Amino acid sequence: MATKLYVGGLPYSVQEDALKELFAQAGN
Repeated sequence: MATKLYVGGLPYSVQEDALKELFAQAGN
């Protein structure tokens, strides 16, 4: 999963929140 690459330098909890923000923008 690309998520693992993203979490490389970010805490899992923060990574999850950041993913939601990115996905929200990418989805729209």
